[in-house]
Amino acid sequence: MLFLLPSDVLVWLLVIAVAVFALYCSRRPHLAAPWARVFRNRAAMAAAVFLCAYLLVGLLDSVHYRPRLPVAAPNAPVVYAVGVRSLLDRLLTPLRTQLEKTYSAPFSTHLFTRENIEQPDGSLLRDYPRLEYAGSHLVEPARDRGADILQRSATAGFQTLPAAGMLLLGLALLLGRKSGQGTRAALRDILESTTLADLRDGQLPPRVSALAEDPEAWVSLGRIRGSGSSSATVPAGRPRPQPKLSSAKS
Repeated sequence: MLFLLPSDVLVWLLVIAVAVFALYCSRRPHLAAPWARVFRNRAAMAAAVFLCAYLLVGLLDSVHYRPRLPVAAPNAPVVYAVGVRSLLDRLLTPLRTQLEKTYSAPFSTHLFTRENIEQPDGSLLRDYPRLEYAGSHLVEPARDRGADILQRSATAGFQTLPAAGMLLLGLALLLGRKSGQGTRAALRDILESTTLADLRDGQLPPRVSALAEDPEAWVSLGRIRGSGSSSATVPAGRPRPQPKLSSAKS
């Protein structure tokens, strides 16, 4: 059963307001032009990917419901649980149910605190016990943990490749249909317009090349990033750059 919290209503009202504002800007060229420049910026689009991921997690956690309890008899009335869960809780059920006794370090296989562990001969040993869920499939954690992490990382990487390919193909279909140049041409334009194409050809991105060819750019960058220092460090053997003075016309 859907259960709306006050915070959920505020979050979804904010989403609706942003959607209405986007529709409003799309119909007015003087407002759409600045946003079009933002969408053509690679750094802005890279940041938008991470922001969309956080937004998706937040929206999934803003839809709450009360789960339906199992009934003993077929004609029994429907009963819902008292506790409230979200769609994010439903997707991450193993993380919600598989709880350990104490906090442990990342990729750890043992508890953070010592406990009395009963040995096969009946004696007690004060040591760090194994975690109940994490790494429970490992026979020798000290020996098998590294290989297990590498295998799971590789598996996750290969599982994301089809999703990335489908996303890239969908984007090419959308751009190809909008521009009328076809999916293959749109896909080629997407791949050739990225920085990866420059790196593949052995070329540095334009901004990196400019910094490498102009040492004065590094001095300016140091002045911008300096913490309260008015003077930048100039390499030995180079004259300190003098500020340019503009003469005022009388």
